[in-house]
Amino acid sequence: GDFAYVWRNRLREQEQAIDYLITLFRRDDAGTFQRSEEHHTQYWFSDDEISEALMAAGFEVCAVTDDY
Repeated sequence: GDFAYVWRNRLREQEQAIDYLITLFRRDDAGTFQRSEEHHTQYWFSDDEISEALMAAGFEVCAVTDDY
């Protein structure tokens, strides 16, 4: 193939965060693989934290569902 990747996750429970460390290998026109890295962080919040933040910003919370 023309690419490969390694995906690593790190849980930081105290900070309510998950780090995604992604290393990509892409084949260039010369056939050599070039390496690049990405770092993404995702945070999670409780329903109450989100509702409180919305109301503090002037929004009205009409409904909270989990049917996704």
